[in-house]
Amino acid sequence: TRGDENILIEVKTSKARVDTEKLFKISKIVQSHPGWKFLVVTINEDDISEFKKTIPEFDIDKITQTLVLVEGNLKNLNLSVFLIPQIWVCYISILSMHLINEGVETSGLSVLSILNSAYSEGILDYQELELSREFLNLRNLVCHNFAGDISTNNVEIFFKMTQSALNRYKKQVSD
Repeated sequence: TRGDENILIEVKTSKARVDTEKLFKISKIVQSHPGWKFLVVTINEDDISEFKKTIPEFDIDKITQTLVLVEGNLKNLNLSVFLIPQIWVCYISILSMHLINEGVETSGLSVLSILNSAYSEGILDYQELELSREFLNLRNLVCHNFAGDISTNNVEIFFKMTQSALNRYKKQVSD
């Protein structure tokens, strides 16, 4: 969902049997709702298996060190906008570690799926989920556009949210 546009996506593997009649019925139903589209996406099994091989390794010490460096630069108004991607990487890595600890397979999940899974698993409450989505939007703005006037207050809020997630993770691991 983005704005008034909604997309329902059916993902099929290239070797899966496709019931075209069923897909046609779904398409007709979806098209009857304003602002909705239906897409069918086909992916290759070889791509899936290759993608699963690239499981990221999370290093709690490296995340902690990165956050210490970020904290040292938070008050520098000229640098604060550049800290957002670093804070985001730490944040999403921490949530992934939480999920892995809960037995959730995270390889191949999009960042939105990680956020939603963290909410479903009780790692984030609803307010944190909404704040995380705002954080993602800000991260995207900074990484994909020229973002001039970013409030340093927002950067500090996201930093504190990341620190809190790290502290909860460390407590979870030590229990």
